[in-house]
Amino acid sequence: FQRGIMWQHHPCATDANTRGGRGDCGHQHLGRRADDTVAVVMLGHPVTVVTQTITMLRELDGFADRQMLAVAAGSRRLVEGRNFQSRVSPCSLMYRQVAVAKYVGTIKWGRTTRLTRYAVKISSAESGRILIELKRRKYIKNMMNSTSQIAIIGAGIAGLSCATALQYAGMNVSVFDKSRGAGGRMSTRRGGDEIAPWQCDHGAQYFTAKDNAFKLEVARWCEAGVAAMWTPRLKIFDGGDLRDAEKKTRYVGTPRMTSPAHFLAQTLALTLQSSVKELSREGDCWRLRSAESGLSTATFGAVLLAIPAPQAAPLLSQIAPSSAAIAANTKMRGNWSLMLQFAAPVSLHFDAAFVGSKVLGWIARDSGKPGRAGLESWVLQATPEWSEAHIEDDANSVAAVLLAAFAQLGGPDPQTWTAHRWRYADTELSPQIGCAWDAELGIGMCGDWLNSGKVEGAWLSGQQLAQQVLASM
Repeated sequence: FQRGIMWQHHPCATDANTRGGRGDCGHQHLGRRADDTVAVVMLGHPVTVVTQTITMLRELDGFADRQMLAVAAGSRRLVEGRNFQSRVSPCSLMYRQVAVAKYVGTIKWGRTTRLTRYAVKISSAESGRILIELKRRKYIKNMMNSTSQIAIIGAGIAGLSCATALQYAGMNVSVFDKSRGAGGRMSTRRGGDEIAPWQCDHGAQYFTAKDNAFKLEVARWCEAGVAAMWTPRLKIFDGGDLRDAEKKTRYVGTPRMTSPAHFLAQTLALTLQSSVKELSREGDCWRLRSAESGLSTATFGAVLLAIPAPQAAPLLSQIAPSSAAIAANTKMRGNWSLMLQFAAPVSLHFDAAFVGSKVLGWIARDSGKPGRAGLESWVLQATPEWSEAHIEDDANSVAAVLLAAFAQLGGPDPQTWTAHRWRYADTELSPQIGCAWDAELGIGMCGDWLNSGKVEGAWLSGQQLAQQVLASM
């Protein structure tokens, strides 16, 4: 179902029996009884995935006797640009978010067949909910045995991407994270009080989308209201000169940077404030030991780590040496971020800037991003090199240096400030392998540090790991 369109029979077409004939509704119909055939369109999926979907559909009530017409790779051009008119569906297995569309054109299947039907247009999020509902009603069988659930450690974008992809495929997934909320470095700090609240993104500042799959995902986030395009006055300080930055489409989470992560996590079994310290093997399964709860009662057939490399290496050193070596040989760098609050708008000739100094790498008016509310807020982020050299400095000394660099660019003194230290913010040299999966052990790793960094790299890494896990099962 994921990113697919399932075509169901047109209710007014049951008496249209002649090839190319028209029913009472005046629509063009398939040249056979329309209620005998179900066409399943899986855009961008391999034939094997479509075949598995057809097999699953045959187990559902009302589908066993239907003829299945499947179109897989290369079918996108058949439906692109067609005219759909959305309306709400009362279908019991669908949630209200599922859009039901009445197709008002015709589709050519091969050279002769034409099909005009009602269509259920299923997005990736909705397909996940549908599969969960079908599973709850015992319409589909679990692809793994009862003791072979999947544990994912880390609820950043990579872990959530992997978890949702596996869950959409029918896997039992449990996600664990040591923090108080999902998002990882897509993080937002909030403070102040009811009279003067403030918020500031102090991790990832924005993201772009180049890969087609990620473009579709970002479009889904935007449609759900958890992301939006950001068009700041973006500059580059090049020595003493100020010039415009390259124009490209940039996105941010709305109303804060954590929103896409919370959107992905809403259908997952997520355990927060759970610091996993050890993985122990019991037969073919794994148990997790956390600092807060001790040894888990649940067992898992696979454990996937979506955490920074320096945190993954010690967890894997005794149980998965080859995976541990990949993590141990990857150096990640820290970052100091300073969040500034002002009583009045700051008057500068830019909303964000890449700064080429030895100290300051990035500055942005966070309160100018879409959907923001509260006091005027800016974020200053030090360069990776300066941050690494001063990673153990106290917050006051770091703030003094960053504020002085901000003042040199025309920035005023803030009303208040808050500092945050990221120990593992980016990768000095990424392994560029996308993800790592040991099918024999049931141990995997994903994260931006394995895939060029950035939000897009993290999401794609999670998707790639999910695909490898599913292929091996």
